Amino acid sequence: MEQMIYLYIFAIAILITVFISMLKHPQNNIFAEKLYLRIVLFSVMMLVIDIAHEYLSGIEGLWNAVLIRVLSVLIYAFPTVIAVIWFIYSYFLIHREKPKNSLYFHLYLLPMTINIILSLGSLIWPFYFDITQNNVYQRGQIYFLSIVLQYFYMIVPIFMVLKNRSRLRSDKLYPLIFFTVPPM
Repeated sequence: MEQMIYLYIFAIAILITVFISMLKHPQNNIFAEKLYLRIVLFSVMMLVIDIAHEYLSGIEGLWNAVLIRVLSVLIYAFPTVIAVIWFIYSYFLIHREKPKNSLYFHLYLLPMTINIILSLGSLIWPFYFDITQNNVYQRGQIYFLSIVLQYFYMIVPIFMVLKNRSRLRSDKLYPLIFFTVPPM
């Protein structure tokens, strides 16, 4: 566990460096840059949430009971939000426009919505997680569904990039394809 925390801290340091670098050297496209900065910032937040969750699991007390439940919801809900932002970012780089407010886009958001609902529902029923009376985190009955939904949001942009590779410069193509590999 201690080694994992060091790895998380190292990842946080790298992401903060990327964030600061982007603030000091703004790019030409404000919309794309805002999306990318959100991805970086939300990823830092996700790592901090993971560290806090691991640290608090098993520590008794009312405040810890509340906090471990809130962090557990975020651990399952937040990654799909980050992945949807990545999809919008990839879409924008390919098509040079924001995704249209269409039925297709709303259907694409449906798995994220289901994931968030099941994450919140896990506070009552152990869908994704359960917290024992001693504040110990345990995986729920269908936690794997959250993983499937997260992978869906990581894989779809790869296919979208490959399908539209002729629209992208080569210096954008490979980073867009391989960006999701480390999180997977």
